[in-house]
Amino acid sequence: CLDHQVVMTRRAGGGCSVVLDSGNLVVSVVLPSEGLPGIRSSFNALSSWMIAGLAACGVGGVQQRGTSDLTLDDRKIGGSCIYKPRDVLYYSTTLLVSADLALMDTYLKHPPREPDYRKGRAHREFVMNLGERGVTVESLRAKLSRVLSVPALS
Repeated sequence: CLDHQVVMTRRAGGGCSVVLDSGNLVVSVVLPSEGLPGIRSSFNALSSWMIAGLAACGVGGVQQRGTSDLTLDDRKIGGSCIYKPRDVLYYSTTLLVSADLALMDTYLKHPPREPDYRKGRAHREFVMNLGERGVTVESLRAKLSRVLSVPALS
């Protein structure tokens, strides 16, 4: 990364390293949250919200796998993180739409822990772009901005 002058930034919310480029669509939401809600229940609720939004945009069949991965056909199309400072909850998911997937093999090591469904697969075999389903970053951004409303955490 240093040799190629790749900008590196630490994100709040945990998870391992990610590569972001113009082929990614990042969806984030900040919600009021008193106390310490269960991270698992928050991931479940917000993943369901995101899956419903994708379905409303014509991207059906998305599932939540692992802790917070969004998958299609047993391949990861999005990863999420949650950060909980004080009285808010910050959720962000990165959707792979037309990302340069070769960059993952160039800049990321195999993660130290992985969900069962990854089955040891390298990045390129494990992830896929929604562009394989005819989606573009611009069209998905426009559609999601119309269909997503503020989610409720119970």
